[in-house]
Formats: sequence, C-alpha cells, structure tokens
Amino acid sequence: MSDLAFDAASVCSGSITGPASRDLEAMAGVDRFGEGGDSAVDLAEYVERLRESDSPEERFCEITTGAYEEFARIVFGWVADDAHIIDDSPGVLTYSAGEYAYALTSGAFVYFPCEVAGAEQGRLVRAGLIAPAELDPDKAMSVLNSASRAIADGLGCLEGAGLPEGRPGRAAE
Repeated sequence: MSDLAFDAASVCSGSITGPASRDLEAMAGVDRFGEGGDSAVDLAEYVERLRESDSPEERFCEITTGAYEEFARIVFGWVADDAHIIDDSPGVLTYSAGEYAYALTSGAFVYFPCEVAGAEQGRLVRAGLIAPAELDPDKAMSVLNSASRAIADGLGCLEGAGLPEGRPGRAAE
C-alpha cells in the first residue's frame, strides 16, 4: 500500500467531506494523503475510545503528505463546561460553530456541547486541528468542522452541537 493511499474525502475515516475535502487539498497542495500511525483510522472505534475517555486530548488522525511529513493532526477531548475557552490573542479569528470556535495560522479549535449517556452532564468536546506549518484559517476551520460533525454524529450529539453543514462562517466581531 502506498504511503499516500487516501484521497481527501477518504482520509481520517472519511470524516472530511464536501467543501472541506477540497479545502484540505487546497491547503496541502496535494490530492493524496497518508495517515500517521500503524493503521488507518476507524471512526467507530475512535468514537468508542473517546466516549470512555476523560482525556482533554485523544489523537483522532494524523494527516501526512509524504512518508514522514505530518501536515496536520486532528484531536478531540473532553473539557469542563466552565473551562476558559476564549482566546483573545491578536490574530485570532472566531467562527460560528459549536459553543466557541477560533482559528489562527497554526490551527483551528472548536468547542461543542455533547451530552453522552453515562458521562457527566454539561461537558464540552474540544476539537483541534494542529499543524506544524502555517495554514489558511478559514480552510482549517472547514476541515475541523467536518471532522467534528462526524465525531458528534458518532457520539449521538450532532443535533445539539451547533456544528454547521459546510464551511462555518466567521462570527460577527
């Protein structure tokens, strides 16, 4: 199997769909991708691992554009609903997605509510797309929102998560 075995719509267990897959290709400048790690990501297995986790960060998928070249990684984790989530650093762009969403040139983050049976009520999922190189913030948010929708759907909380279909727009200042 080739190191770059996936097209943009198939990488990360097919969680990057529609406009987000085109945004991933545009950001990376390639149309074939690999996944870091020993095996391809399985969305259903990951959702179960995340459901049972108390960790603030569980790696979902590492996207590569060459044998060892990490382009970006996508992570999810749980945070308390009273966690400090606002980032007011210079250059931060906010978006209309989830409870709070923001991006910089180094990545994007979305916090969305997700009530999971058997878990503490009022928890937020923190989603992150983190990159070692500069990214287009709008495209990074598009890719992360798509993956977040797949995770929220798997956890059974997509309806109340506030994650839009397609590209999230920038929030009003």
